[in-house]
Amino acid sequence: MAKIVQEIKDALEFYLALGYERMPVQLNVDRRRRGVADKESSMVLLRDEI
Repeated sequence: MAKIVQEIKDALEFYLALGYERMPVQLNVDRRRRGVADKESSMVLLRDEI
């Protein structure tokens, strides 16, 4: 079980790293405001839980 969780975490970190490189400036601005967009805040929440 723990191995599966670790693999998911690794995959998410890889995906997030790719996303940050390609992320438009506007999304970075929204992320700094935390919670401006529901989708954005849920992504931040998910990342913080990991």
